[in-house]
Amino acid sequence: MDSFQLQLVVYLENGCRRDVIIVYHSIRSSYKILRVKPLRLLTMEK
Repeated sequence: MDSFQLQLVVYLENGCRRDVIIVYHSIRSSYKILRVKPLRLLTMEK
């Protein structure tokens, strides 16, 4: 399996909920962080 997905649910101090999905690709050695609420896409390369 070249990539795997990790989903986290984060509750902030003010009670806001954030669904965070981390997608990691082992071949490219890169991962993307998707914040579902609100939707933002960050791509981070090593």
